[in-house]
Amino acid sequence: MIDSSTTTDSGIAADTGTMIRIVPVGNFPVHHNGGHEVTPLHILEMASNFEAGGTDLLIDVDHESLWGRTRAAGWSSRVEARPDGLYMEYPTWTPQTEELVNERAYRYFSPVYTLSSTDKQGGQVGARLLSVALTNMPYMDTEIEHVGNASGGPAGKARGGSFAASHFAAPLVEVSPGPRLPGARVPGARPPVLANQSSFDKLVAERRRKRDQALAKRKQRVQERAKLLEKAKSLVESGKADSLAHAVKQLTS
Repeated sequence: MIDSSTTTDSGIAADTGTMIRIVPVGNFPVHHNGGHEVTPLHILEMASNFEAGGTDLLIDVDHESLWGRTRAAGWSSRVEARPDGLYMEYPTWTPQTEELVNERAYRYFSPVYTLSSTDKQGGQVGARLLSVALTNMPYMDTEIEHVGNASGGPAGKARGGSFAASHFAAPLVEVSPGPRLPGARVPGARPPVLANQSSFDKLVAERRRKRDQALAKRKQRVQERAKLLEKAKSLVESGKADSLAHAVKQLTS
C-alpha cells in the first residue's frame, strides 16, 4: 500500500466539480514503501474499482484512517482515469476541515493506494485507491495537485520540478522487489502503450466490458446458489433429507 501527497492556489479551495490529479502515472524506484511503477492500466483499475464500490472517497487527516480512525475531513464522489493519472473531484470539506484549510493549517494531499487487491469473493481486481490524506509533508510534491490554499499556481495545474523524496505517514504494506503479492504483475511485463486518447478510451471500454462480464457471472452464481438452497429447504420440509447440508449434498452429488 502506498501513500503520497498534492496542492493549488486561489483561496480556500478549488470549486467542487474541479478534477485534480491525485495519482500520477510514473515510476517511483526509491519510494519508501518500496519501488514501484504506476501504469495506465493501474489507473484504469483504480477507476473501475471505485465505480464498482458503494462508498465515496474518504479524505482524512495525516493518514489517520490507516490506524483505524476513519473520521472524515472531506469526501470526493467521483474519480476519472486519464492517460497521465487518476483524477478525483475536488473534495467537499467538513466545517471543521474548512476552517483548517482557510487557516492554511494543511496544504497538501497524499493518496493511499495498492497495486494489487481482491474483491469480497477473493477475486483479483488489481489496483485500488483507498483514501487521500491532508498532510504537510507530501512525498509527491510536484507529481500531483494539492489543496486550494497552497502556493505554486492555480487549481488544476501541478507545479513543475524534479522528483522530491519528502517523508510522510508510515507505510502499511510495502511494495518491493521481494515476494510478490497475489495477482501482482510479472516482473518485466510491459503495460500497454497508449499513443493517444483514442487508445486510452478503447482500453477503458475493454476494462469495463471485462468487469461487467465478471459481475454478470458472479450474479449468476449467486442466483444458482439461492435456487439450490430453496430446493434443499424443500427436501428437508418434505422429510427427504435430515438437514440442509444433507439436502445440498444430495442435490450436488
